[in-house]
Amino acid sequence: MRAGPYLFQPGGWLTAATFAVIMLFVQLGIWQLHRADQKERLKAEIDGRAALPPVELHADTTYRPDLRFRRATVRGRFDPAGRQIFLDNQTHDGRAGVHVLAPVRLQDSEVRVLIDRGWIALSSGRDHLPEAGVPEGDVEVHGIIDVPALPPFILNDAARPGPSWGRLWPYLDLDYFSRYAGVQVKPFLIRQDPGDPHGYARVLPTVETRRAMHIGYAIQWFGFAAAAFGVYLGMSVSRADRLHSA
Repeated sequence: MRAGPYLFQPGGWLTAATFAVIMLFVQLGIWQLHRADQKERLKAEIDGRAALPPVELHADTTYRPDLRFRRATVRGRFDPAGRQIFLDNQTHDGRAGVHVLAPVRLQDSEVRVLIDRGWIALSSGRDHLPEAGVPEGDVEVHGIIDVPALPPFILNDAARPGPSWGRLWPYLDLDYFSRYAGVQVKPFLIRQDPGDPHGYARVLPTVETRRAMHIGYAIQWFGFAAAAFGVYLGMSVSRADRLHSA
């Protein structure tokens, strides 16, 4: 195809490869836009749940996905300190430490729910766990319902739940905790409110939408698509007078 002094002669393989790459870049850009919208919807949903009245947790309370990030009230008694565990590799204000996790036996039942009591520093290394006594008697705990995520990859047997963990765990596996403690445990935990007594440094979970970041990535992918098309044009267009002189 000729336009003035220029001749457009795209190669078949070049055209196919270029448009495949362009479609990939465009799809990635659209995906980033969708991610931005999903994060916004998720944050709005979480904020809406947090504004609802607190859930009163009982032994027969069944977990549903829409309970995550709901405020909750737990009444019962903390188990003895021997059933309390520490979640390793946690930071607070740039300092290394652990989260203190303790089960509460729900009122009038043998069912437990695990309470994240907050962060405490590891001042003497991992061989000496911090002193974290549990309160005695009836307690009322307030917090946010959350479901801990398991690591996406477990590379070796040492990273799998087992007795070698002791009381210092690299991640929380609620199924294993039930076997470890020998009690029935709810399939979620409560991240205790900062204002509640009997705890440590606490920051409740939040969701960052990072909408601007996703929009920036989308623009970047669309820019790659435009650049690929520009390269394609540059490789496919030549001056007709140069071809004749050659």
